[in-house]
Amino acid sequence: MTVTNNAASHRISDQHPALPGHFPNRPIVPAVVILSTLFNELADKYPNWQLCGIKKLKLLLPLQANQAFTVSFDDIKNNGLRFKCWIEDPTPMPIEAATPSTLMAEGHLKLKPARV
Repeated sequence: MTVTNNAASHRISDQHPALPGHFPNRPIVPAVVILSTLFNELADKYPNWQLCGIKKLKLLLPLQANQAFTVSFDDIKNNGLRFKCWIEDPTPMPIEAATPSTLMAEGHLKLKPARV
């Protein structure tokens, strides 16, 4: 995991135990593995907050094994936190182009203050 400001880069290995059979010869990372990565990052980044639900989740594209992706969080507002997951595009892009990434997933999490 690589962290910069409010974003962190991840990669799910093709050796992950959830991948065999999901799908043969073209492993696609199950959504639950992506969410687990997201929730672990949330716990590390916001230790004073606890996840209590998913208000909205939209999965737009499949994630291939070993494909890099970035998770970014907005600021916490009204006990909620919006996030986006971007697939990092390895294709070189012109300097003037936008960030080389494609939106993979987005959503809104419900949080509550963690008990001390």
